Parts: sequence; structure tokens; C-alpha cells
Amino acid sequence: MAFSSGEGFVFALTYGRDVDWVKNLIASDGGSLGYNGEEIDVHNVRHAKIGDVEDVLPLWVRLPLRIISVNHCVTVERGAAQRV
Repeated sequence: MAFSSGEGFVFALTYGRDVDWVKNLIASDGGSLGYNGEEIDVHNVRHAKIGDVEDVLPLWVRLPLRIISVNHCVTVERGAAQRV
């Protein structure tokens, strides 16, 4: 589930950091996200701790994440990565 953070999105990593979609997103420094019926390019993929981005997550999400001990997330910025 993706949560808008203004300049990008936050994904809670409920299955941990070592999942293929996260590795692929990092390796390609971006991708696209289907969000509210829109296809949005994203880049600048970074791991973060949930505590660092908690203000972006709704309360109804934060509480269950704490209960099931989800500590990590991925953040991305909107827009396509600039290729050099």
C-alpha cells in the first residue's frame, strides 16, 4: 500500500526489506506506480525507518504496523529518474 507524502510516496515493508520488488525498484532507481487510477513515475528510492516517516502514515495504519513490528519502509519521489 502506498501513501502519498507530498513530493512522493511511502511504502510500509510488511514483508521485510528483502523482497524482490524493492530490490528491483532500487536497482533501476525507479519505476511506475498505479495510484488512484493514475500511472505515476517514481525515482530516488530509499530505505527508511517507519519512525522517520510516521507523520505521513494515517493513524489507522501506524497502530497495526506497530502491533506487527513493521519497522522499515521505502520512500520514493514523484517523477522519472534523470538518465545521464
